[in-house]
Amino acid sequence: MNKKGGVGKTTISLYLSQSLSEQGEKVLYVDTDPGSSASKVLGFAENELAKICTIADVLFPSTDVPLKDAIIERKDLPKRKDLRKRKDLPNDWGFDFIPSEKGLNGWEQSWDPGKEYKIQEKINQLNTQTNTKYDSVVFDSAPNFGYLSTATLIASNGVLAVTTPDWLSSEVLSGFLRTQSQVEARYKLNTKIVYVVINAFDSRTTHHHEVCKGIETIVSNLIEWNKENGIQQNIRIHDEIIPSRIRIADAMSCGVPLKEYPDKTGRDLCAIFSNLAEKIAQEIRKK
Repeated sequence: MNKKGGVGKTTISLYLSQSLSEQGEKVLYVDTDPGSSASKVLGFAENELAKICTIADVLFPSTDVPLKDAIIERKDLPKRKDLRKRKDLPNDWGFDFIPSEKGLNGWEQSWDPGKEYKIQEKINQLNTQTNTKYDSVVFDSAPNFGYLSTATLIASNGVLAVTTPDWLSSEVLSGFLRTQSQVEARYKLNTKIVYVVINAFDSRTTHHHEVCKGIETIVSNLIEWNKENGIQQNIRIHDEIIPSRIRIADAMSCGVPLKEYPDKTGRDLCAIFSNLAEKIAQEIRKK
C-alpha cells in the first residue's frame, strides 16, 4: 500500500504471491486497484475486464456476487504470446486471482453503509462457499486512501508499505503511514504488522543511501507519535531491500514470473522475493 503510484506495489505484490505459492501455500491474489495494473500484467486487456466477473461485481450492492464466483484459477489465466516462436505459452504464476476494472472507481462514491467492512465480510464468507482453503490472500491496492484502501486494510493481517528511495516518495510515505495509523486506531485494528519495503534501490547512488536513512527517521518518528497518541502498532523497515534491476521491468512488461529467467540476475531476484515472503509469512502467522 501507498498513496503514491509508480513505487512498485503491483510488482512487489505479484512476486510476493508467486514466492508464497512456491513455498507451498495456496494463495489468492485480489486486485483492488481500479487501474487494474495487476490484471493487465496477468494478461487481461481493458475491454476483456469489462466482460468478466471482477472485484467490482463482488463489492457493488447492485450485483453482490459471491467472492468465489470472481476467482480465476491459476490454470485459467490467459495464455501469453511468445512472439518469437509464434505460439501460446502457459501463464502460471502459481496463485488464483480476482481481477479488477475501472468501474470499481464508482464504488468509492456509492452509497453503501458499512462498506468499509465489505471485503472482510466477503473473505470470511469464502470459507463457507468453497472447499478451497487459502493460506494467504494478497491484495494490490490503489494509490490513495479512500474507502477501497480502508476496506482492504480492515480485511488484512499485515501491510506492506512500498516506497522507492527518492525524496518525493519518502514524503508521501510519511503521510501515508500516519494516515494508516489513524485508520487502524479508528477501526481498532491495532494488531497489524506494517512492513516498509524499499524498492528500486541503487547502491551506487548517494541520494538513495541518504533517503534510506531518512526513511528510518520517518519510521522512528511515527513510532514515537503512535506512543504519544496511544496507538499500538508493529511497524518496521524490512531488511530485504529490492534492488533496481532492468530484469524486473522486463518481466513485468512481458507479464512473466521471474522464475522464467534462469540467469544469475533472475535467480538472485527470486531469492530476495522468496526471503521477503518467508519472513513476512512467519511474522503474520505469529499473530
